[in-house]
Amino acid sequence: MKEKELIKLVEPLQEWLINNYNPHCSILIKDGEVKILSDELSIPLNIED
Repeated sequence: MKEKELIKLVEPLQEWLINNYNPHCSILIKDGEVKILSDELSIPLNIED
């Protein structure tokens, strides 16, 4: 299953991110580039259906 394969691939990246950056950072992987992104502000919104 592709989901299990993806989880296996992502676990080392997740560990690396935890050890090298802060909880406000994320990794974005695209064809041809990888970015480390940092959130400046995040406010959850209550959106009703």
